[in-house]
Amino acid sequence: MIGSRIGIRALASLLLLLGSTAPPQSKAVEGGEQSADIQRFFEQGNTAYGAGDFRGAIAFYKAIGDAGVDNGTALFNLGNAYHRSGDLGRAILCYERARRLIPRDRDLRENLAYLKVLKRDKDAEADSAPAVRAARRIVRGVTVEEAAWGSLGLWVALGLLVALRIVTGGEHRRAGAMKIAMISLAVLLFGSLAHTWFLLAEEARDDAIVLAEEISIRSGPSEGDVTEFKLHAGTKVRLVRRSGEWVQVALSEELRGWCRAEGVEGI
Repeated sequence: MIGSRIGIRALASLLLLLGSTAPPQSKAVEGGEQSADIQRFFEQGNTAYGAGDFRGAIAFYKAIGDAGVDNGTALFNLGNAYHRSGDLGRAILCYERARRLIPRDRDLRENLAYLKVLKRDKDAEADSAPAVRAARRIVRGVTVEEAAWGSLGLWVALGLLVALRIVTGGEHRRAGAMKIAMISLAVLLFGSLAHTWFLLAEEARDDAIVLAEEISIRSGPSEGDVTEFKLHAGTKVRLVRRSGEWVQVALSEELRGWCRAEGVEGI
């Protein structure tokens, strides 16, 4: 099975959950010259996009990521450029990556929903109950860093209340209200920790998007194996394991098979 990936952001969030005061880490731009380059790439990409040069816009927006910068807006714009150039798979891939950085962006949500209507295959989670899908949307509306900082804030608040309770003693006239506040904070903290853990698990999953217009999903990792079904551009799958130039992908626990690795790309 392809190993779970918990990146720098996820590790930093785990430190926060343990009470560390270290801020979440992200790929940062170092130096004014590089900052100017990133801004120039962004502006050149916007200019090319506005002129209808979508291939040129793709090159400029990709240069931002190649420089080591994770920027949700750049990924969103890159997805737009891919869509306008007719590459549905890479457009959805960029939107899915951007969603992890700017999950509450309305334009991003609407564009992603629109492209999911255009693609030919349903994602596995599309068969979930409406209540489950609604819960997922709510949970995914917060980034890992935001959830982790919220957990840390609740830890601090709960610690201060406990310290205050110890100092003031049980005879304080507001002891009852303080006890209720401590219980409420503890419940919120548990929910926040569970939320953060869910987001970390989401980031650690080996999800991928089908890039090829059509790929054959076979019973084994070779061209000689039987084609069990086909998938099309934009479909989200889970990467299970790799064998040479082949990967096993799954839409569900029951529906899985093998395809060439170049036909999919991890989110």
